Amino acid sequence: MKTCAWCGRENDDDATRCAHCGTEFAHQLKEPKPSQPRDWSWIKGVCVYGGASILAVLLYFLSLGPVIRFSATVSQTVTTNGTSFTFQRAAYYPGWVGIVYSPAFSLLHSGSEDTLSDFYWRYLQWWEPPPTNK
Repeated sequence: MKTCAWCGRENDDDATRCAHCGTEFAHQLKEPKPSQPRDWSWIKGVCVYGGASILAVLLYFLSLGPVIRFSATVSQTVTTNGTSFTFQRAAYYPGWVGIVYSPAFSLLHSGSEDTLSDFYWRYLQWWEPPPTNK
C-alpha cells in the first residue's frame, strides 16, 4: 500500500493519484539490482599458459646453441699446394640432436632469406666451438 504524502491516506500499490485528495504520487525509482561482477579469472589462466608456452618454445630454440657447442665433434683439414690452401671444417653431432632439434634445423634451412632465420643463424654461429690448432 502507498501512503499519500499530502493527506496520509493509504492507496493501492498500482495507483498513480491519491483516491482521497488527488495528489499525484511521485514516481518511485526502483533501485537496480546490483550486477554480478564479471569473472575475468580465465584471462589470467590464458596469459599464464600462453606465456609459459611461448617461454618453452623460446628456450627450445635457444638451447640448440649450447647443444651444438658442447656435443659437436669437430674435424678440421688444411690442404696446401704452394700458393694456396684449403680449410675444411666439419661438425658431427650425436643422432638425438637431429631428431630433437629438427624444427630448429628446418628454420635454419628454410630456403628463404628470412630475417628470423638469418638472426637465428647468427645466434648459432656465436655458439660455434672455437677452432683448435692441431
